Amino acid sequence: MNNIFRITICFSVLMTLLTVMQASAAPRIFIADKTIQFGTVKPGQRVSVEIPVTNTGDERLEIFKIRTSCSCVQTGWSIMHIEPGQTVVMTVQFDSTGKEVGQGYYQLLVYSTDSVDKIVRIPVLTSVETDMQGLKIEPDILDFGKVHVNQGIPVLNITIRNSGSQAYRLLEIKPGSGVDIPTLPSDTIAPHANITIPVTLHSWIREGVFNSNLNIRTSDPSMPAFHCKVRGIIRK
Repeated sequence: MNNIFRITICFSVLMTLLTVMQASAAPRIFIADKTIQFGTVKPGQRVSVEIPVTNTGDERLEIFKIRTSCSCVQTGWSIMHIEPGQTVVMTVQFDSTGKEVGQGYYQLLVYSTDSVDKIVRIPVLTSVETDMQGLKIEPDILDFGKVHVNQGIPVLNITIRNSGSQAYRLLEIKPGSGVDIPTLPSDTIAPHANITIPVTLHSWIREGVFNSNLNIRTSDPSMPAFHCKVRGIIRK
């Protein structure tokens, strides 16, 4: 009788241990980076960070879905298996194209077979700065000085420089009365480039003090328009 009792106790203990072991055998997801911070980025810039993802459990971990609160945050991950003790690197990208200037808050959601943390939510923090280095015009006053029309009218140049990180277009160049633009080399200014616009005067301008202007519209949102003064003293 005692032997039967002992066997029963041992069997119960063994079944309990097996149950505990089976319950503890599970995949576990561990992501050390609780927050993804991209810091300050420029408009139109793409940046990325690498996030280690570890399976600290003792069964295969399946990551079957990843979602983000904005299409500007991407991972490129599809279905992935992570073996026990294995670490894989997840690349998270942020594209600031079209995003408003200022602080941005997004979320990255990782869905896995972890029975405890089925959904891991990771905040994604960004800050899009103003691209202060856009278009600039030199000079903003074009002075022809004393012009003798009978001896020919000189051609002076204004330069529009693009020190920004994206291309801009010249939408319109509107000369004022008496001002002429002989040619326009291009209507697009590439990043970190410049174009030179030749400016001259019409031969029919009246004698005396001359004051006019040159108006230029661009696609640069921080500097959509330039107003260049054009002046001189005309002699026949």
